[in-house]
Amino acid sequence: MTFQPIPVQRFLVPDQNPVAPEGFVEVSEAILGGLPHIIQLDQEVKLVLFVATGLAATWRDVDPTTVVSQSDGELAPAAAGGDFPIADVRRAAAHVAVKVGSAIVASVPLAAGLRRVLPDAGDSDGGSRIELLVLSWDIRAGSLRGPGDFGSRVRLAWRRADKAVEKFSTSSVSSQIVARLEPEFRMESELGSIEAARLARFKNKKVVRQ
Repeated sequence: MTFQPIPVQRFLVPDQNPVAPEGFVEVSEAILGGLPHIIQLDQEVKLVLFVATGLAATWRDVDPTTVVSQSDGELAPAAAGGDFPIADVRRAAAHVAVKVGSAIVASVPLAAGLRRVLPDAGDSDGGSRIELLVLSWDIRAGSLRGPGDFGSRVRLAWRRADKAVEKFSTSSVSSQIVARLEPEFRMESELGSIEAARLARFKNKKVVRQ
C-alpha cells in the first residue's frame, strides 16, 4: 500500500537545493568590492547585502578566506535527533535590504529558501515592490575588510510584485450558469459531483387521527 505524504511534509527542509521558479530572474554575483554589496535589479530597485557583526578587529586579523556566513550548512542533509545548537548567536547576521530610490523599504535575513514579498510591513500606501527568493551565499572575511576576490558569492532570484501579468487565463464559468445552458452548449464531468437527496426518515409523515 502506498501512503500519501503527511501534511507536515511541506514544512520540512526539501531534499533538493532551492531553484528559481518560473517567472523569476536569477542573479548570481561574485562579491568583489567588499561589503556592503549592491545588486541593481532595475532602474528603481536595488538590493544591499550587508553583514553587521561589530568585530572589525577579528575579521582584520584572520585569514581573508575564512567563512563568515554560508548557506551550505542550511542545505546539507542532517539526521533526525542530531545535536544541533539552538539560537546560536555566534553566527554572523547577514541581511539583504531592499532599496527603492534612496530609501530602504525592507530588510530580510539571509536564509536558504527564504521567499518573501517585500516590503511586507503592512503599509497600504507603500505597497509591495518585489518578491525575493534567497538561493545560496558564501561570504568570506576578506569581503568584510574591503575589495578583493576572496570567494564570496551570493545567488538570489526575484520578480516584480507590483505589476500585472502579461497573460490571462480564461476564468471558470459558474456552475449555476452551466446548469442553465442547453446540453449541446455545455460539457462537464460527473466525477466528484454531489447530488443532494433527502433520506426517507426525514420525509414528512402524514398523521391520521381515528
